[in-house]
Formats: sequence, structure tokens, C-alpha cells
Amino acid sequence: MLLLPFLGKIVESTLMLVVVTRNLSDAWILAAHGLEAMFGSAGLIMLSGFAYITDCSPEEKRTRAFLLAELVLIVARIGPTLALGLWLNKYSYSYVVPISISLGLSVIGQLYALFIQPESVQSVSVGYSSVLTLYLYGRPFCMSALQVALLSTAISVTIAALTLTATLSKRRLDSSYLLPVIGVVMSIVHHVIFAVAKTVWLLYLGACIGSLSFISMPTLRTKLTKAIEPNEYAIVFIAAGIVDTIGREGVSAGANAIYKASLNFFPGLVFLVFSIFALVTIFIMRFIWPGLNGRNTWINMSNRLPRRQMKQTDD
Repeated sequence: MLLLPFLGKIVESTLMLVVVTRNLSDAWILAAHGLEAMFGSAGLIMLSGFAYITDCSPEEKRTRAFLLAELVLIVARIGPTLALGLWLNKYSYSYVVPISISLGLSVIGQLYALFIQPESVQSVSVGYSSVLTLYLYGRPFCMSALQVALLSTAISVTIAALTLTATLSKRRLDSSYLLPVIGVVMSIVHHVIFAVAKTVWLLYLGACIGSLSFISMPTLRTKLTKAIEPNEYAIVFIAAGIVDTIGREGVSAGANAIYKASLNFFPGLVFLVFSIFALVTIFIMRFIWPGLNGRNTWINMSNRLPRRQMKQTDD
């Protein structure tokens, strides 16, 4: 499951390196991202890790295992983001070194998945951010690469602190849908603040508020594993990977189109559109709220519908 995504990252980084060194057109950049998406995108690498946690962790400890995995991912983003900002601040338009490092890390990941990961060496083996960056670079903020990196680092640090706090908490975090709903509401507030913000301190405020939404993801993943049978984990996570890739690329394309169309009159419109999608998420979660019994969620929902129909027939 890891071989194809790493291969996609290698192809993308190699093509991007050619684009930078040869000064090719933007069409080649789109081609690089498209090829990377065809191999499953980097999201599939994270989904593979979550699938491994699902298979190898007890059910009562699964939420905290997901939280620790999220914490590791967040901490891993802080260093590269800050380093890239410092590099571009000192060496403007010098992209060869960062892309080369990304290519090298992708090659290392591919070698690890091919020769070290136990699942790969058995006898039978098988093989938003862009719009946010443009928004921060543009008016009215006109941030530098270092300022963008500092804001991204602040977001990552806040997420790491909140995740660590939730991990150390003794209370079960997957007992209800309250935490995910709070996370979605905070995401709405975050996007609205970003849409109307005119000062940098409002951006930091919105970023810190939006960080609360990331804690809800491990809870939702835990509930997903409880709602399906163990022999269905692989199918569900593969389907989630496909949906994640299609959704990620679709949202990215739509967000760029909205930002380009509204650039001259309301650059923050794209964030208001994101907040509307979050409202739809709350509606969906409200629909499944009655089923809070883990693995029996969908059974409880299916049982309610026939009973209501029978009552109407009797009347």
C-alpha cells in the first residue's frame, strides 16, 4: 500500500525539479500533481499508517494511538515548513535544493517500504494549502516566505499542544460525537475569520481556533473502525484513500478557481465556501448522532426506519 504513493512522490518531485531547472510552463506543474494523484497521493501513506494502528492496537487504546500518530505527523511538519521559510527568505526563488531534499526523502521512504517494512518483504508482496499560501502572499497581507512559514509553524505547534493534551487525558474521547462537532464548529469560525481578516493578528487567532478541528479526526477514525467488521478494514481504508485523493484534488481545483475568480473583489470568498461545506458536515453528523453504540451505529439506524414505517401503517 505504500509503494505506489512513494513512487508517485518521486515522479512528482523529479518532474518539479525539471520544471524549475528548465523554467517550463505551469502546465507541467499541473501534470506533476496529476501524476502524483494517480499513484494515490501522500494521503494514502497516512491512511496506511492508520490502518496499521487499527490492526495492531486494542480497541480501548485506539483513540490515543490515533492521537499520537497525528502528533508525530504534526511535529514532522514544523521543521520542514520553518526551514523552507527561512531558506526562501534568504535565497529567493531558489527552489532546487528544497525540491531535491523532497525527492531524496521520497526515495528513502520508497526504499524503506520496499526492503524494511514487514508487510513488503514477505514472500507474497503487492505492490488547501496552495490557496492559503497564495492568500497570505497576496493583498492585504503581502507576507514574505518567512512570515508564511511562521504562521504555519504556529498552527502546527498549536495542534501538537492540543493533541498532546488530549492524549494525556484520562477521559474516553470517542464516547460521543460532541468533540467532532466542536471541531467542525471551530473550523467554520476559523474559515470565517480568515475570510474577513484584515490584520495579521486575526490570522493567528483564526489559525489557533482552527487547530481545534484537527483533534476531532482521530475520534472519527476510531468510530469508523468500530462501525465496521475487522475483516472489512482493508476495503474501507482503500475506499477512504480513493475518496481522499479524489476529494483533495477536486477541492484544490475548485478552491483555486474560486480564488482566481474572486481575487479582485473578495479574496477571502473561498474560505466562506469552505465554511459552507463544514455546515454540511454538521448536518451529516447530526443525522447519525442517535447511533452512539460504536459497532451497532448503522444497525440502530436501519432498525429505526422500519419501526417508523410500521407505526405509520398501523395509524
